[in-house]
Amino acid sequence: MPRSRTEKVNPLGSEERDAIRRMMRAYFLALRAFGKTRAATPEELYGFGPSDVSEMHFYRAGAGRGVWYRLKDGRVFDSQGRPSRRDRISYSMKAPKVRTTVTSSRPIAKIGKWTEPRERMPKNRKTG
Repeated sequence: MPRSRTEKVNPLGSEERDAIRRMMRAYFLALRAFGKTRAATPEELYGFGPSDVSEMHFYRAGAGRGVWYRLKDGRVFDSQGRPSRRDRISYSMKAPKVRTTVTSSRPIAKIGKWTEPRERMPKNRKTG
């Protein structure tokens, strides 16, 4: 299949290849442990090897976080070896930052702070 004009071959270094190989193997072992595949190797499951991958994506619009492998010929596969959308606009190299803490204005933040316990008033208090 010919590459599109926007498709570029991006040679990856040995560290990147090793990272891709480890990622493919980790997902392969998890799928095999859960009985989701009968493949003997990651290459048999995915149908390609780490040398065929030009990029890895970690976020896809509509799907969220995950791993997608973009091959040199432009095809894209998810972490389970299923074909995925090819358009680049749907993918991101990095997942968007997720705010783990909520910040608010000082008056609002005071509402949630612990305060000194108040003395309890007796229920049968007579007013005079």
